[in-house]
Amino acid sequence: MPRLLEKNYTFDGYHFPKGGVVHVLDIAMCQDPKVYQTPSEYNPGRWLEESSPNFKSPLSIYPRLKGHHIFGRGKRACPGQDLAEAELLVFCGNLLKFFTLEPTLSEKGERIWPDPERWTTDVIGGPLPFKCEIKIRSASKLEAVEKMYVEAFGGSE
Repeated sequence: MPRLLEKNYTFDGYHFPKGGVVHVLDIAMCQDPKVYQTPSEYNPGRWLEESSPNFKSPLSIYPRLKGHHIFGRGKRACPGQDLAEAELLVFCGNLLKFFTLEPTLSEKGERIWPDPERWTTDVIGGPLPFKCEIKIRSASKLEAVEKMYVEAFGGSE
């Protein structure tokens, strides 16, 4: 959400004039090593291991998206936080239930991981697309996915 500055403001040696429009970059906040240890590394353990400063218990409730800075704060908090969290839980759970996701392999057979420095330059940014291998887990999972597809969209595969 853009903000209009009501007075002159200086931060970390940078001057922001009254009337200027500023955007809080949530992506930058997610990359703060003071908050997230090794933020550029994929590490789900930061939310699951008791030794991590990002760990919260009980794990039957946390980790949660609700209250995360990406959804704003106070009067400007996103009213769809709960819906987004529920949809992600169902989507990600089913993605992992039915498919395996792995990095692509180089000609030498080495895994090619996404470059953590490749981000969009948009105000609402995120990582740029990357190649990966998505494979169905089994023949029975394929049948289930095809059945759900037909039920959702009608007709045949």
